[in-house]
Amino acid sequence: MLNDQNLVQILGIEALPDERKLQLLEKVSTLVERRLVLRLLKSLSPAARAEFENILDSENEEAISLFMEKNAPDLMDWIVEETSKIKQDLGALTV
Repeated sequence: MLNDQNLVQILGIEALPDERKLQLLEKVSTLVERRLVLRLLKSLSPAARAEFENILDSENEEAISLFMEKNAPDLMDWIVEETSKIKQDLGALTV
């Protein structure tokens, strides 16, 4: 998926101290992940949704990633979109 360096660039936080970047990356990564899961759940058939919910309950990160990659062909685009939305939301908070 998207690596930390790409997230730093998308968020425009290159100038922040490394410690602060890590804090923000952790929070943003978690938020992006949650948004992706919700977005995928909305797009799935009821049977696929039930399967994905079982995988989520297992907390098996590899299985979750594989399911998402298989069932969300535009996953990379979704990641960029959700990260950009978060960046806009953060920008709105600082105005």
